[in-house]
Formats: sequence, structure tokens, C-alpha cells
Amino acid sequence: MGKVLFPERVLGLHLSHPAADRRGSQRSGCAQHFESAMREGWTVGRGRGVALADDYVAQQLAAADALPADMRSSMLNDLIAGNRLEAPWLSGAVARMAAEAGLPAPVSATLFSAVKPYVNGARSGARSTNE
Repeated sequence: MGKVLFPERVLGLHLSHPAADRRGSQRSGCAQHFESAMREGWTVGRGRGVALADDYVAQQLAAADALPADMRSSMLNDLIAGNRLEAPWLSGAVARMAAEAGLPAPVSATLFSAVKPYVNGARSGARSTNE
């Protein structure tokens, strides 16, 4: 689902921030956005006939909770290095497919919008035209 890019931050720090209640029944802060983005992807996938388990999001959140606090996503590493990003095929695709299906995906759309200027790599100075 690829919702691991929060510019200039590492994944573990976002999920372990004091504002992120990772172990309670209700998440808050960045952890809530992370979970919401996963749920958006799950909803779009299920709507398109992908056989995702009912507890898929919970499984992925448990896996994310086990990551080291200094874990960086490959997309964050690519952003820092000025390389192309796979965002159009991750959060961008979720946002696009959700819109096509008339489903809300505000977190995925926001995440994609935040990195869209960098999807072709900062070094090239190119801007994306991908929606």
C-alpha cells in the first residue's frame, strides 16, 4: 500500500511519536493518517476484486509497529537522494482509483500531492504530470 513516506521523517518516529497512540484502540496523529491511508488502499483494492483479508490492515499495522524507530522507507531514501519516486503507483494510484470508483481517499490524495513535485526526481528539476 506504500504509505510510508512522510517527507523528512523516518517511519518509526512517526508511528512512535507521543501523539501516536499505537497500542490503544484509537490511533492519533501520524499513526492515524498511516492507518487511514492503509484503509483507503484496502477499500479500493477490495472494491476492485482483490482478495484482501478482513484483518489485512491490522496485520500491516502490527508489522509496522515492529519496525525499528529509525526505519526509513525506500521512497524516503529516494526523495532524499533526488531519485524518482514510485508515488504515482502507490498513493497516487489509490487516489486515482478511489476517484474513479466514487470513493473518498483524502489521505492518499494528500500524500500524493505532497510528493508529486518530486516524482521525477529533484535532480532533474522535472515536475510530474501524473494524476
